[in-house]
Amino acid sequence: MAKVTQLKIELEQEEDGRWIGEVPTLPGVMAYG
Repeated sequence: MAKVTQLKIELEQEEDGRWIGEVPTLPGVMAYG
């Protein structure tokens, strides 16, 4: 059976328009785009 977990996601937009998404409770989990 799957377990549902809520996670906080932090989003930040760089000056050049790119976005960075990070999950603070999961070290190393980041996305760029």
